Amino acid sequence: MQWYTKECFFYKTLNSVLRTETIYWIFLYRSYISDIQQQLVKYQLNEVIQVYQAQIVSKDELENLKKSINQFISINSFFSTTSNYSKVLSFFKLSKSTDDTEKILFQIEADPNTVKTKPFANISLISCYPEEDEVLFTIGSIFRLKQISFDHKNQFWIIEMILSSDNENELKTVLTYMKQKTGQDETNPRILAEVLSEMGMFNLAETFFERFLKQISPKDPICGDLYEDLAKVASHSGDFDKSIKWHKKYIEFKTIVMKQVFN
Repeated sequence: MQWYTKECFFYKTLNSVLRTETIYWIFLYRSYISDIQQQLVKYQLNEVIQVYQAQIVSKDELENLKKSINQFISINSFFSTTSNYSKVLSFFKLSKSTDDTEKILFQIEADPNTVKTKPFANISLISCYPEEDEVLFTIGSIFRLKQISFDHKNQFWIIEMILSSDNENELKTVLTYMKQKTGQDETNPRILAEVLSEMGMFNLAETFFERFLKQISPKDPICGDLYEDLAKVASHSGDFDKSIKWHKKYIEFKTIVMKQVFN
């Protein structure tokens, strides 16, 4: 964990790779991702905790967050927070917002008893900076945005979020979210799978991608997109062998299509 928390290129590079979802690079980093995941499981917190993260964001980003109250936010990289409130305040004192930006404080409540599949841990004992009181959430953690308020005393916005429980992420909830996202009642398997993937429910997303794949012709142009979707889902789940398998199918399919175009 020290090589992840150390102030060097690795931290920024790894999270950049995860955010761009480039399968090739994620595969190269698989051992590091697995190592971090194992340490989060080892040091998993066993009590309810409140943590914070301070950011400077654009006014547009803040407006988008205001529109997302009671919706889910899925994080596609490791998510760093602190249990030390004074550290957050010191960050704001050293940072200045502009006419186009706002100071925001993510205030997160996390209960390990309701989340069994997404570990989070206080990594102070294995961090290069133990004084930071860092609490790290794993890839694919899902939060429900509870409310947004303005702290007039400290002059920053407070974004209250709750780590989403396993029960809260049932299919019924996902279908409601999908309807809000697409404005459609029709449960298109691929649209549903994409929403499931966004919410970090990768096993269920894989099920619906494969279901849609079985419903269409092997020559349907959308097969290539589904192979790519399945490769991404597998990489997020940590099954890199399966990810490579689907990626090969994607390349083979695209090669066949290109030959047909030029013949």
